[in-house]
Amino acid sequence: SVISDNTDARQMFEKGTRMLRSSEICEYTTYILTPKNTRKRPQMPLSFRRACKYDEDALLDFLNAEGSKYDLFPVIRSFDELCGLSVTDFYILFDEGRIVAAAALWNISEYKQYVVKKYRGIMKAARLFNPILPLLGYIKLPKENVPMDFPMLSFFLTRDGSREYYEVFLNEINREIKKSCGMYVIGLPRTHFATEIFSRKRCISFNTKIYGMYFSNARACENVDGGRIFPECAML
Repeated sequence: SVISDNTDARQMFEKGTRMLRSSEICEYTTYILTPKNTRKRPQMPLSFRRACKYDEDALLDFLNAEGSKYDLFPVIRSFDELCGLSVTDFYILFDEGRIVAAAALWNISEYKQYVVKKYRGIMKAARLFNPILPLLGYIKLPKENVPMDFPMLSFFLTRDGSREYYEVFLNEINREIKKSCGMYVIGLPRTHFATEIFSRKRCISFNTKIYGMYFSNARACENVDGGRIFPECAML
């Protein structure tokens, strides 16, 4: 898969080749959020906590069982496979002892850095109001030409795609990290039910498109289903 912003890769694959064909899969949005916005805990028989070593097997089972329902969701055999990620980076929501939602706060700056080179347009104007942006529910805009330090809210899954568990987990993760983290990032395809949740939040968002590259002569080449795609933003 290739995102539309990666023009070099798209041109390389698409330029005069009979071996590969390109097909748009879906629109994809990256959201930059502040954890400061929280609400009162709902009256539900749920518990939320950070994962520990003893949760590893149950967590892997949950992620692979729920992740297998989506195209392009990564198979995770061990957390050691992923740079800078451990089981203790995950948070878990339980319902009567059963995992019903999970996600990791994965800081990938060890191998992939993000730097704001220059603000333009409305973002340049917003930069003038940086001191008060957090009071309005937005992140404080990062400095230019300095590597950013933030986590991705990664591998965010709920049991059977439950929106109710999703919103409870999101509120709880905000409560957990609001004193220690200024911002976090999550990416979702436009078809994911949570895009409506994030569209109501005060955040910065960026849109792109994901294209699939397929071998033209493959006998059993299945196109990725744009209706059930869920690639992990930190791995794009």
